[in-house]
Amino acid sequence: MIRTGALPWALLALLALGPAGGARAGDMSPAQRRAAQDVRQLLFGQALVREARRFLGTPYAWGGDTPAGGFDCSGFTQYVYGRLGVKLPRRAFDQFQRGQEIEKPALQPGDLVFFLSPSPQASLHVGIYEGGGLFLHAPGRGRRIGEARLDDPFFSARYMGARRWLAP
Repeated sequence: MIRTGALPWALLALLALGPAGGARAGDMSPAQRRAAQDVRQLLFGQALVREARRFLGTPYAWGGDTPAGGFDCSGFTQYVYGRLGVKLPRRAFDQFQRGQEIEKPALQPGDLVFFLSPSPQASLHVGIYEGGGLFLHAPGRGRRIGEARLDDPFFSARYMGARRWLAP
């Protein structure tokens, strides 16, 4: 995994391996291919966060999946990912069932974070991890898309896990 601080060096290494350097993807070692995928995933995650932040303040709407009509939590994540070319399932439970499982210490920007909702139906709530312990989400009726902290007692007590969807 490539740390954000290592990003400029990783990009320079990739540029050296690219077409201008004469290397083809088939000529890359497994470690080079993995490093290239790590950089691509990191850039994708950062783009997801930038896109998600565009909707801060958008009203919550149960069943909502557009900026004009408002968002519920899974409509928000589905919409943001869709804008970057990834088709997510509509329901938070289905988003949780797919994707690559990620341990909390390995979270990267753009990963989906899931929480057990306090509703009687015991449903899941989903948000987009920003980094630094923050995530973006559509919190519920009467509220707007905003930020929250993973270590907030409400969310830390309900944390169910995280999933990573790979860059297209």
